[in-house]
Amino acid sequence: FADHFERDVVDGTTSVTLGPASARLAWDAHPAGDVLTLPWSADAPLALAHQGGGAPWVTVQARAALPPTEPHAHGLRVTRTVGRVGDAASGAPQAAGNALHVGDLVAVRLEIEAEADTPWVVVSDPLPGGGSHVGGGAAPAESTPRAADAAAGSAGDLDEAATTPLFVERAQEAFRAYFDLLPKGRTVVEHTLRVNQQGRFLVPPTRVEAMYAPEVYGEVPNAPVAVEP
Repeated sequence: FADHFERDVVDGTTSVTLGPASARLAWDAHPAGDVLTLPWSADAPLALAHQGGGAPWVTVQARAALPPTEPHAHGLRVTRTVGRVGDAASGAPQAAGNALHVGDLVAVRLEIEAEADTPWVVVSDPLPGGGSHVGGGAAPAESTPRAADAAAGSAGDLDEAATTPLFVERAQEAFRAYFDLLPKGRTVVEHTLRVNQQGRFLVPPTRVEAMYAPEVYGEVPNAPVAVEP
């Protein structure tokens, strides 16, 4: 491909314009290319021009800090379901209804769909404010999530076909599972948390991402969590 389409050496200058902002790349100073960053302009077209030899490739990426309102899937897709396990003090099954109460155990099931085999993937599921993990601190994959969470009263088991995480991290703010290779198809991860604080808590999105290819990711927004006394 390179011999056929990229035989000419790139030289000269490439310019980029977006609204009132512009940037230039001089190829003699950056023969391997570089990143040009421009401030966002919603109403202006993006214009690119090259003066010189060769035909450089351009990758355009738009980045913005926007609150997610719907799921996104770019090579990876994540689905999150939750269910109550039982009362933390008595171990009795939960009564009917949607309300969570201080001390309740919540089982979280994450189903990840990968369009292709993807190396080095992290699954991050945030905890609500005041929440805590059930199953201990950071632990190697051999003890979590199946063994530790099942021993702690997790609802259900991992899918028998699920890939085992290389490492599981139970951080203060999130549950994370790390995979050295996430195979094509479905992988299931489960963990259990306890709600310990009364109130209404905003929760960031649940996200699965290829750590060395951040353009490959999936995320799903989480609804606020309300915990009653």
